[in-house]
Amino acid sequence: MLPAAQQRPCRSWQTEHTDPTKTILYVGLVPSEQRRAPAITAGWRPWRVEYPLMRRPSLTRDDLLAWCRDAGLEPPRLYRLGFSHNNASWTKSVSYVVIGRW
Repeated sequence: MLPAAQQRPCRSWQTEHTDPTKTILYVGLVPSEQRRAPAITAGWRPWRVEYPLMRRPSLTRDDLLAWCRDAGLEPPRLYRLGFSHNNASWTKSVSYVVIGRW
C-alpha cells in the first residue's frame, strides 16, 4: 500500500479528476502478496481495483510495459533509467497506475 503521505494526494487527485464508475486502479501485487489485496481493494473504494500481476498466466514486467505503450502511456522514468522497479526507493513493491478518463 502506498504510504499515507502518498495516498492522500493520490486519492484527492482521483476524487477531483476521475469518475469511479469509469476508472480502474491497477496495483502491482504479485501472487505471493494476494493476502494484501482485500484491504487495498477496500481502501480504494469506490474505485475498482485490479491486480494484473496476479493473473494467470503470469504477466511479466515487459508484457505490462508493452501493454502500457500500446495504450499510449510512457513507461515510468525509473524503468528508463534501468531500475528493476519504478518504486526502487520504496521498501514495498507496490506500483500504481491510474487508467481512466483523463
